[in-house]
Amino acid sequence: MADDIVTRLRKIAESWLQVCWAADEIERLEVCEAADEIERLRAERDEARRSYCFVAHCHNETPSAVAKRHGWDCFKGDADAR
Repeated sequence: MADDIVTRLRKIAESWLQVCWAADEIERLEVCEAADEIERLRAERDEARRSYCFVAHCHNETPSAVAKRHGWDCFKGDADAR
């Protein structure tokens, strides 16, 4: 997804490599760290959501159905929850 903040941050960091002035290197590293942190937090969020879905599902509802009901995509590509 091109509009994703992580993608945009990584493109900014790449573009700074093209002109790489010493003062910009610190800013570039901070942008990379921000993108890494966002990805880490998303992974933690999705794991927490998956855990919730496994606990909250009813006998007639799968964990992925619970996620769908909440508008979450935390099971994308995971066949075990279907």
